[in-house]
Amino acid sequence: MPFWANGSPARGTRDEEPVAQASALAVWIAAARLTFHRIGALMIANVIWWGLTLPVITWPPATAGLYHLAWALRGPEGETTTWRAFWVGFRAYLWRSWGLMAADLALGGVLTIGLLFYLARSGPVYWLWVPTAWFLALWLGVQLYLWPLFISQPEASLALLFRNALALVLHAPGFTVALAALLGATALIGLILAGPVLLILVAFLAVAQTMAVDSLTRGTTPARPGDV
Repeated sequence: MPFWANGSPARGTRDEEPVAQASALAVWIAAARLTFHRIGALMIANVIWWGLTLPVITWPPATAGLYHLAWALRGPEGETTTWRAFWVGFRAYLWRSWGLMAADLALGGVLTIGLLFYLARSGPVYWLWVPTAWFLALWLGVQLYLWPLFISQPEASLALLFRNALALVLHAPGFTVALAALLGATALIGLILAGPVLLILVAFLAVAQTMAVDSLTRGTTPARPGDV
């Protein structure tokens, strides 16, 4: 049964089981190429995203807008897509993005609190930190795929989006760990370097995650700039 059994496939995908045929490094390289190829649109959107995260209330729709732009750049009209696609996504997911963000942060918060709680206990209950840590690790893996799926499956319920993201993690655990390591290292280096790097960092991460979902659901190596 396809992982989107109760929803629709991601944009541009075939109705098949997700297969991690492209390596995490291939996705990272393809994302870097596309980011460089469309650096103008992505940088403008990235700067707007930073500005809209400050009021907090616009943080979720701004995130949706950034991922909407990333998907648009991967689509058949990617070459003509401009940074204004960010605002299209911002408006389209203005309220629903808040539902996703709230549910995601609440789940992560409960798991984190639970882990700290069990680690502070003694006796048999102490060992409950092990399954709690496992669930927290799965939640972290889900973060790589949740927002791209949110954009590519707009008709799916929030529960189905979490299920689909978790299915990708479980179908491709090695790919997920490798991608998390690459993007985590990229984010860390970007934060250390700061300055101009921050003007494109978040947009690059969005593009890489979007390409990862596209690659997993299609089971193909991500296309290079100019192929879309």
